[in-house]
Amino acid sequence: MKFICSKIKRAKPEQITTNSTAWKYDNEWSPDSKYLLYSDRTLQLKLLNIETKVETVVDKATENEFRSYVFSPDSKWIAYVKQAPNGYSSIWVYNIPDAKNIQLTDDSFSDNSPVFQPMA
Repeated sequence: MKFICSKIKRAKPEQITTNSTAWKYDNEWSPDSKYLLYSDRTLQLKLLNIETKVETVVDKATENEFRSYVFSPDSKWIAYVKQAPNGYSSIWVYNIPDAKNIQLTDDSFSDNSPVFQPMA
């Protein structure tokens, strides 16, 4: 379960995830604080809209858990590493407004640690 708490004095924590059947891993806040991104033991990368409480499965792995993911500075994209069946990993991006996954690198070599260039 994940909780958030307002900075207001004596604010009560609010549970923002429910009905989990697996451990949740490192969470990443979007720069605009509207989304929370995390992965779990079911090999899913999940995006939670904080305002609506809607949870979206960004992608599902077939080999290993998602452990490397990051938001773009404008909070419209997610870059992440996904391992292929051959054991090599590739970089993928997910466009949040369009709900579309795009593979950026192939799985001929292992690619890791995606980043976005800061906005000017």
